[in-house]
Amino acid sequence: MGAALPFLQRAETVTVITIEEEDKAEAPTADLAAYLAWHSVQINTHANTLGTVNVGKALLGTAMRESVDMLVMSPYGHNRFR
Repeated sequence: MGAALPFLQRAETVTVITIEEEDKAEAPTADLAAYLAWHSVQINTHANTLGTVNVGKALLGTAMRESVDMLVMSPYGHNRFR
């Protein structure tokens, strides 16, 4: 995420897209929002549950609907092996 900060700081709109499994709908958007706010980046959020579509299709589908210009991907979140 740090390498993308210059781009995020100059963006008109930053949308954080989260994709979680249906039974684990607690995406870490509050922590990420705080991190980005510290660096003067305000965000909009868009949460998805995985359902029957794979992560790549869900991410690209949301990105197309939101008309994004650039995707920044980060494994920001909780470790699945806790």
